[in-house]
Amino acid sequence: MKGVSHGSRCPQGEWKDVFLKEIEGNYNAEKVLFTGQLPYDDFLNLLKLSRLHAYITDPFVLSWSLLEAMSTGCAIVGSSTAPVKEVIDHNVHGLLFNFFDPKAIASAITNLLGNDELSAQLGENGRRRAVDRYSLERCLPSQLEPINLAARGVIGA
Repeated sequence: MKGVSHGSRCPQGEWKDVFLKEIEGNYNAEKVLFTGQLPYDDFLNLLKLSRLHAYITDPFVLSWSLLEAMSTGCAIVGSSTAPVKEVIDHNVHGLLFNFFDPKAIASAITNLLGNDELSAQLGENGRRRAVDRYSLERCLPSQLEPINLAARGVIGA
């Protein structure tokens, strides 16, 4: 993907190229795909086709992409950082690992790719959690409540 969505611009070229150079000779290039930006519906379809969604993030804010992946039933391998742990319980809704431990990341991904039963269970549990806690129907009323209270003059002014 060209440009930056989060973080800083790559000082030379694109981050994708920096990453691929770091792992050169250690991966199967036929199995790595960089889609670039996708229309939303295409992104959801890609998640539905995926065996897992690796959500590797330094402590920051939770991205909507994690909740979208969970809502499609995609199994999650994520970093064990504060915002992720608010949404995913390890071995219940996904597999969590230490952000600074690349061997743990690889092990979690390998474990999940090799265990269809676990992958399906985590994916279904994650989907249920995303829908139950974070769906628009669940969240919108609480977001509108202060606006409605202010409009009725109960708060503010």
